[in-house]
Amino acid sequence: GGAPAAMPEQEVVLLDEEVDENYVPTETEIDEYAEWLGMDKETEYDLWWIAKEGLKASLPAPWKACEAGSDIFYFNSETGESVWDHPCDEHYKGLLATERQKKEEAKKSGEDPTKKKKEKKEEKEEKEE
Repeated sequence: GGAPAAMPEQEVVLLDEEVDENYVPTETEIDEYAEWLGMDKETEYDLWWIAKEGLKASLPAPWKACEAGSDIFYFNSETGESVWDHPCDEHYKGLLATERQKKEEAKKSGEDPTKKKKEKKEEKEEKEE
């Protein structure tokens, strides 16, 4: 979306971001963010950690969260840029794309990462006998 324009009649409030080190997103929050990132719960639940990590991401400097009315946007104090989406969202979309590619390549080469561990374990057990 376009850059948010603060309405003259709306007061813009700079929000103090308090990072709670112990913050654990709820399943609903993770599901909603994963869906927003474009993830499919049926086929990509193994990548759900990306959404969880994304929700716990703190705002990178020089970004600040601002509130105008009931809307929250993000303002970069160095560049003067303002955006609706959390500045880390693009990073997590990119991470998702990378992980999807890794899964696709593993599938093409016939490698199932879960199978590999099992085979190694079986080989190890055979040697021990």
